[in-house]
Amino acid sequence: MREKAVCFFVYFFIFANHYKPIHQIQIVMNKNVYENFTDQRLLKTRSLLKGIAIGFGIIFILALVVAIYIIALKGLKDSIAALIPVFSLPIVFTPLLINFSLLSKEIKLRNL
Repeated sequence: MREKAVCFFVYFFIFANHYKPIHQIQIVMNKNVYENFTDQRLLKTRSLLKGIAIGFGIIFILALVVAIYIIALKGLKDSIAALIPVFSLPIVFTPLLINFSLLSKEIKLRNL
């Protein structure tokens, strides 16, 4: 009986504080993080994200070219592992594009 009480208190103090009601989670998800940025910081962040996007684009094209070369050299059956970077880079690229679109919307709202 005592172990159950200890487990309950551990659960209550550790885990209970991490849960939020659904309406609070939706408010946090809909908030634009770039609202509090200054104009200069917005423009600097846009140029940084644009540079990162260009870099990821170049890496994606190079990975695609290398994958095509390896597939042509060894055949598709022996070089399936070469396709892993080609399929994983767009997954990594997606949050960057989402942040870039949020940043662009904020810049358009401020008429910069």
